Amino acid sequence: MTVAAEVTSSAPKAFRPGAFALRDAWFPLVHSVRVGKRPVRRIVHGQPVVFWCDHDGLHATEDLPGTPARARRASEFTGGSGSCPIVERYGYV
Repeated sequence: MTVAAEVTSSAPKAFRPGAFALRDAWFPLVHSVRVGKRPVRRIVHGQPVVFWCDHDGLHATEDLPGTPARARRASEFTGGSGSCPIVERYGYV
């Protein structure tokens, strides 16, 4: 006969969206074919992410392209750089 071990976890009782920011995780946010010169805006954990493409390739930033450096946001989400790491896989960005 097996006996179940007693669970002594301190897991939260209810899920609270936005209470935990998952860092170093890949979130598929937009189909890659939808990203072009015209910016595409998405929200990740309450933070804006703007996707756009130019001659240098794909970009993900906190502000619209062309925003002067001194006016850009630099949150803890981007490590103060204002740019998010971006990966394109399986048709998603």
